[in-house]
Amino acid sequence: MKRLFLFLVIAVALAVSGCTEKGPGDNAPTPGEITAKAVSAANNLSAYSLTSSVNETLKLKANEENATTERFVTISNGVEAKLSMNLTSFMAKAVMITSNSTQITGSPANGSSSEMYVYQIGNSTYVKDEMGKWTHLKDPRSAKEIWANGSNNQVLNLAVGVNSSQIEVVGSEMIDGEDTYKLKITSQKDDYSIRDNIAIEEASKAADILTRPPENIIPIPSINSTELNETGKMEKLVWISQKTYLPVKYQSSVSFNMRPLIEGFIDLASNKNVKFNQSVSLGEMSVDMVTTDQYSDFNLPVAIAPPEDALKTEPIVPSSIQAVPQATAA
Repeated sequence: MKRLFLFLVIAVALAVSGCTEKGPGDNAPTPGEITAKAVSAANNLSAYSLTSSVNETLKLKANEENATTERFVTISNGVEAKLSMNLTSFMAKAVMITSNSTQITGSPANGSSSEMYVYQIGNSTYVKDEMGKWTHLKDPRSAKEIWANGSNNQVLNLAVGVNSSQIEVVGSEMIDGEDTYKLKITSQKDDYSIRDNIAIEEASKAADILTRPPENIIPIPSINSTELNETGKMEKLVWISQKTYLPVKYQSSVSFNMRPLIEGFIDLASNKNVKFNQSVSLGEMSVDMVTTDQYSDFNLPVAIAPPEDALKTEPIVPSSIQAVPQATAA
């Protein structure tokens, strides 16, 4: 059940206090030397903590004919997670808080938030949902098999991902008293596919809010990749300790403007796709998303124990587990 922790690698821009930036210096190691040492250092970790979060903001100027006033929609979503990981004892704990709000011109803001707890002890995963209900998922594989090859070591996953990417040293920076090398990861082809998927998802959100379709109707949005290429900005940065060579921070940002269209809709009742004779414009849209992971407490002892209510929950044991490819932040 280690896949439940993969979503925790996503993250939000945290304001890091006490940050000062300067050039990398004449005697700095090469980018390849830095990232290779990062992989070696991360391989020897016994424990760490992670604060991970993501913030996204969608702003839409609705395209409405004969409207006397302009209508704007602002959608804000946030996720913040805190993770403690004991790699040698096969234990982890995570708390994830999600929040969202929608503001439409002329209407009051509508928002909500939820909290979820996750414990992973060996081959058992305990999840407490926003309703306070515990679920115990027990993997038929052994704990050693599940945790093998650094599968839950997100620091190692990040270091390996950065080491296999094209990077450049853009400076040095002190973060929370730690001198670090600041590296920029060159955008790769797959990044544009990720950006386009984000654009489709955001356009779908806007279509649902503006058109308010029946429950059995799903609007089909379309985007213009050329438009995204002209307005889009993407940047990925990683900070690696000059002393330990462990990654201490990762940040990714994506922003773009677009004019999405609705090409038609999916009728769930008849399981048919219906295409309009003429596409419908949703209006002007801007999207900003920032994710950040911050790592700390390297190799410090950590005790993790689920509450009694979780331990008393009857386990659910799947008959088989299909392997899921490991994701990396880079």
